Amino acid sequence: VLPFFQWAARLGYVVACVSNTTESYRDHILPATGLSPMIHFGIFSKVEGKEKPGAAFDLLLERGQALLPDLEPWQVLHVGDSRRKDAEGAAAHGFHAALLDRSRPAYSGHPQGGGEEGTQGIVAVASLDDVRLRLEST
Repeated sequence: VLPFFQWAARLGYVVACVSNTTESYRDHILPATGLSPMIHFGIFSKVEGKEKPGAAFDLLLERGQALLPDLEPWQVLHVGDSRRKDAEGAAAHGFHAALLDRSRPAYSGHPQGGGEEGTQGIVAVASLDDVRLRLEST
């Protein structure tokens, strides 16, 4: 996880954490992982009163647009491990969605090598490294 966040930070991506958790995740777990300095903002459902797959994504776009006023939904990539709450929820809001499924073969840069496009524009990936490789190849 950390190498992906470091890569995204080096390239200037705006990174948000959207989680159906409490402030304890924000205040204790993220800092312990070393990820906090690379996260521009977070949406934690128990703090905000908004959960995935619904209103948390509305708030994600709103806060993203506070940083990048011209941000459009199609410019957002959400990566998560729940098909319904993460991938389908993000896709329903017009975002790109990557479904993290560690049982998949790694992305090789070739269509048969993993990372295939699924329903509703959801891409299944085996790791955050797969996400990085796909972003670098676009």
